[in-house]
Amino acid sequence: VANHKNQQKVMNEYGKMLTEIINSISGNYQKNELAFLTLTSKIENPLRDKIAFEFQKKIGDKKLICREWVNKNDENNKSKADIAILNKNGELECVIEFKAHSSMKNISQWSKSLIDDVKKNQKSNRKSAIIFVLFANYIEKLPDDKIYINSIKYYENLLKATKLEYKLETIKNQWKKALKKRNIKCELTNITIDTGKYENQNIKIQAFIHENITF
Repeated sequence: VANHKNQQKVMNEYGKMLTEIINSISGNYQKNELAFLTLTSKIENPLRDKIAFEFQKKIGDKKLICREWVNKNDENNKSKADIAILNKNGELECVIEFKAHSSMKNISQWSKSLIDDVKKNQKSNRKSAIIFVLFANYIEKLPDDKIYINSIKYYENLLKATKLEYKLETIKNQWKKALKKRNIKCELTNITIDTGKYENQNIKIQAFIHENITF
């Protein structure tokens, strides 16, 4: 029971810190830089790297912030964790896994990824807190000129999604239903990131932060 309470405390501390970092993440980029990265790359990687460095700035003097971490004490499990936070004794305290979807279209399919990532880490990291973050691009309109198919990643998929006129609240409800369908229980935090503009179009990212995950 004591270990569970300690894990819960660690989870709450890192979860709160992660929420604060994501809430203010746009301020760590130049104007419209994050909008550019959102449409021209798989946004998971730029956000993961920025978040990792923000943890480093906040607690790097007391903790080890590791990217693409592999548990070297487990020879049977070579899977990587996107971000792992260890104490200076080398003990794992928290794992943060990220997934990104190019649009809000078919977002419910990512509930399986949540389960897979949690199971992957539970195999050898049962004493650590696990947080799962899903990013989904929320774009109301794309630049009209087809020339942008050359610069915008997943252009056709994004174009289909914008034509469906997804509403943000609708997507949030769809995601909650997807979690319920798989019997996933968690503390869920929603954050809308205003990334700025790309070719005069407003670009946003919806972040779903999952803590205390059970299924």
